[in-house]
Amino acid sequence: MRSLLPRSIPGLIGAALLWVAGLAPSLLPRPTLIAVVLAGLLWAVGYAAGCLVALIARAFVDGRQAAHWTVTGAVIACAAWAGAIVQTILASQWQQQQAASLGLTDFTSTPWWVLLLGGSLVGWLLVLVGRALRSLARVVARAAGGDDPGPGARTLGFLTPVLLVVLLVALGYGGVLVAFTRINSEPTGLAAPTSNQRSGGPTSEVPFDTLGAEGQSFVTGGPTSEEIAAYTGAPALEPIRVYVGVDSAPTPQERADLAVAELRRAGAFDRDLLVIATSTGNGFLDPALVAAPELLTGGDVATVSTQYSVLPSWLSFLVDQRASQEEAQALWHAVLNAVAVQPEGRRPRLAVSGESLGAFASQSVFAGQLPASVASAIDTAVWVGSPAASALWPAWRDARTAGPAWEPVIGDGSIARNPATAASGQWSAPGWGERRLVLTQHANDPVSWWSPSLIWQRPDWLGDPRGPGVDPRTTWWPFVLFAQTGLDLAAAGAVPAGVGHNYADVTAQAWAYAIDAPGANGAWSAADTDRLNAAIAASGDRTGSA
Repeated sequence: MRSLLPRSIPGLIGAALLWVAGLAPSLLPRPTLIAVVLAGLLWAVGYAAGCLVALIARAFVDGRQAAHWTVTGAVIACAAWAGAIVQTILASQWQQQQAASLGLTDFTSTPWWVLLLGGSLVGWLLVLVGRALRSLARVVARAAGGDDPGPGARTLGFLTPVLLVVLLVALGYGGVLVAFTRINSEPTGLAAPTSNQRSGGPTSEVPFDTLGAEGQSFVTGGPTSEEIAAYTGAPALEPIRVYVGVDSAPTPQERADLAVAELRRAGAFDRDLLVIATSTGNGFLDPALVAAPELLTGGDVATVSTQYSVLPSWLSFLVDQRASQEEAQALWHAVLNAVAVQPEGRRPRLAVSGESLGAFASQSVFAGQLPASVASAIDTAVWVGSPAASALWPAWRDARTAGPAWEPVIGDGSIARNPATAASGQWSAPGWGERRLVLTQHANDPVSWWSPSLIWQRPDWLGDPRGPGVDPRTTWWPFVLFAQTGLDLAAAGAVPAGVGHNYADVTAQAWAYAIDAPGANGAWSAADTDRLNAAIAASGDRTGSA
């Protein structure tokens, strides 16, 4: 039993130091499971770092010095963990205060003793897993090379646990893929559209049962022409919605070609606005991102999207980013070519949109381009909650002409703007041009800020002034903020509008400014946004998750 207990004093000191660093608030309050996992992860990493430092130090310390440092180290370890316990008690209060400041009224912070015991247990279990893998490597090396294994045997020993971990991850991924494939194909209870303006309808070449759960929701949802007329006060068209699922055609190019055929069949190229809406991982499209332009244009719009995965957005991003990019690029080029052959003067205005992974994929079409170049190809764009690895917004942010990282001024603001809140002055500031690119992400959205650079570099968004909702106690430590922000992703959408990855406060408004929609009394106003959001909510769209 004693062999299973922690026995490295430097390791315990390292665990305490990273534990304390990780107690500071990150971008979002941490639910109990996330808080315990984060604490355990930092405990294990800190313990491993302390052991590594001790291993290096042994080369410079003789026996008598080692005995002295053992006593001294024990005292330091006790003091460090005494301080860590005090900080753990305070951290529970910090989490509750952060939640209150963000409007999370139902949030209950993790009791300090649960965090202390749970985090220590998780951390030590991770250390034991590491020990077991190390022991496996030694056993294999000795079995292959005897008591004094050579380089070949040691290499085999090293590769064995690596391959074991890869195999377990692959099996886990396979199981997850099977589960989500089943979810995607399960009956939704929705009836196929009766309109020819929708994929899956009577004359559609795309069978309704191949659209997947999110595709079926998309083609059967949204405001009707009657609801749009009630909103605009004028006769309205029925919006066109085209969708091709992963079961509708086997490759991105074939899905794109089928989508263009559907657009032609439905008469989409005769509409005023054609929106290429890139979905998230499982094919989900935010109802507000689609319904807002339908209401604002009086239904004179066609929206097209294709599905590239059955996995939720975060998992699709981790395991296969390229799939989303290939899908977006295939659909873009297919639609662009189809628009180009339309008679001049009768071509629809062209728009692109995407939220989260959809924004990431959509921006890949224009990788490396400046705003003016992008605006020469499209009339407008709405990108919401762009991930930190996106092709455009991080580059445009870093090349900003003014403003903080969380709300940069892009060029002269005539083409692209990046307001961070619904109340930002960027929305209505003078100087907008005819073609508008709207990007928006909250200052405390971990999806937009989680990046490997957090491991070694303090981010600009922690500078002064800090963005709305970013706790003043949030601090950068090497690796720590990376781990904190990464685990914040798990609950990034389970927050009120205007916080984290919930963009219900700005999505519809972004479209109003992107197409320069007039307000009820002239310039667009907050009251107009409220009225538009109410119309979207009343339109019968099902909600979903990115």
